[in-house]
Amino acid sequence: MKAPSRSDRAALIRPPWLPGREFSLRALLAGFALFICLAFIAGFAVDTLRARDVAIAVARRSAENLAESLGQQVSATFDAADAALITISELVEIEGTGPAARIRLRDSMAARIRQTPPLDGLIVFDAHGRFVVSNISATHGWMPASTDRPYFRYHQSHAGSSVYISGPAKSKIENSWVIFASRRLDHDDGTFAGVVVAPIALAYLERSFAAADVGHFGVVALIADSGTLLVRRPRTSVGRRFRESAIFADEYKYLAAGTYIGTSIVDHVRRLFAFQRLGRYPVVINVAFAEKEYLAGWQSDARANFIALMAVVVLIGGLAGGLGVQIGRRKAAEEALARLALLDGLTSLANRRQFDTVLANEWRRSARDKTPLSLLMIDVDNFKAYNDRYGHQQGDAVLISIARTIASSIVRPGDLVARYGGEEFAVILPETDAVSALHVAERVRLAVVALGVPHAGAESGIASVSIGVADTIPVYADAASALVNAADTALYDAKRAGRNRSSVQLDIRDYSSSANSIVIPASA
Repeated sequence: MKAPSRSDRAALIRPPWLPGREFSLRALLAGFALFICLAFIAGFAVDTLRARDVAIAVARRSAENLAESLGQQVSATFDAADAALITISELVEIEGTGPAARIRLRDSMAARIRQTPPLDGLIVFDAHGRFVVSNISATHGWMPASTDRPYFRYHQSHAGSSVYISGPAKSKIENSWVIFASRRLDHDDGTFAGVVVAPIALAYLERSFAAADVGHFGVVALIADSGTLLVRRPRTSVGRRFRESAIFADEYKYLAAGTYIGTSIVDHVRRLFAFQRLGRYPVVINVAFAEKEYLAGWQSDARANFIALMAVVVLIGGLAGGLGVQIGRRKAAEEALARLALLDGLTSLANRRQFDTVLANEWRRSARDKTPLSLLMIDVDNFKAYNDRYGHQQGDAVLISIARTIASSIVRPGDLVARYGGEEFAVILPETDAVSALHVAERVRLAVVALGVPHAGAESGIASVSIGVADTIPVYADAASALVNAADTALYDAKRAGRNRSSVQLDIRDYSSSANSIVIPASA
């Protein structure tokens, strides 16, 4: 019998379903490629979710700060109204409401109105809701009784001298929309004697809210503890009651301040809400950022990273070049992604993530070594007007030009120039005190002016920047946000002083944002 050949023996030994050596190598390479692809996808998912958390945290912090700021403004308005109410209440108690006293009361009210712009008037009603005197009339009976007003019913049934906020409603004096601050008047025996009312112009509060940057779909609202919507930007549903709002739920109704994410019951837009109760006043300030706006940057980055990820997956999928080639491609792709994660896509400066990391590291190093650390916050003046007039593409070109100018003005290798967001840039200056940092700021500002970029919407006719400067020698290891807040405050002061100038924030070592600033006038 003829002996079987080598190929025949191999066929006998290996079952027909067992793959050959070539197929096993392809399977190994495919499995390795699949493993790498899955690792990339997992890393992308983790980084994307982490970036989303960062975007939400930044939006939450901004909303909280804005709610606190607006709450202080509204409290100041109510304080002014309450001071006027107390003054008139005391005059009524001392002088009564006789004919001569009413004339003096009217004059006192008129003087108070001149001193207090938010007030739309001052009115006194007696225990029967009848008009007694106002800042424009000392004559009985010229306006309808107020017994139908919520403030009259409230004070009639509630003893005590606390201020009450109600409305909104049409003012019977100016025929304009107002909310009412009111106080109860008592007879000597403590019985109800009437009400003194201070209508606050709704337009005044709306102007204050209009200055708040909440985006195109954001909301600022002032809500009474009863659930009544007093003021809203944009104005809609004012006067409606919203007791079903989350801020009145058991989880939040006892908190002085807080945040939550939910869908608006007014327009069904999903937003991040930050609320602030105003202490002695029964109202809540509510600031909301639309999710589609505060996550827009994250979504854009996620799409770009996803496209980059898909490109890497396709490259890894072509393992025909061998395992060594695939490892090289993987390494190149990882390095490219790492660079993308640390650089701003438009200006090629460090991005916000790298800025936060470097600032935290420099803060800890300065705290350890007891060396000064300075920060510049730089904002392009009237940039929205520039975009509106010249278009966003030209606006992007100007941002790139200004970014390059800032970077070329920072000469030390240890300093970091970053795009903080939008038209705002930041410069970290380790081992630099306020005086030296101010010199750097002026060098940057003058270099931008020297570009001579035409800007018809600016007072000077050319593009310019405002710069806030802050420095400190850190004491606490994890308080770097105090330096950012101080530089932001200085930047705001520079803007308020006329733009195209630098402002330095003094003495932030107590980590307070209320320190004083010195604004350097524009020299060019």
